[in-house]
Amino acid sequence: MEFVVLSLGVLAIVGAVVWHVVDTLWARRLMVRRQVLVQLLSGRAVRGVLWARKGRLLVLKSATLLEPGSDPVAMDGDVVIERAQVDYTQVA
Repeated sequence: MEFVVLSLGVLAIVGAVVWHVVDTLWARRLMVRRQVLVQLLSGRAVRGVLWARKGRLLVLKSATLLEPGSDPVAMDGDVVIERAQVDYTQVA
């Protein structure tokens, strides 16, 4: 009886870990190749297509810099942002 209870407990923990990993990876995958608004800690924001998530970096293409009180500025090339500088990310 104890073996059955222990086995069910282990299976429940393994199932929860697998569910968490799949849920996290799926959520990350949903954001890639989508239009996003990245709000930075500095008060600026960058709007563009989230192209890749590489470790602690976000890579955006077709990016536009948004600053309070000024017009949007188109940015050439890819924009690489450290996640430590990100306040939040909004998927459009």
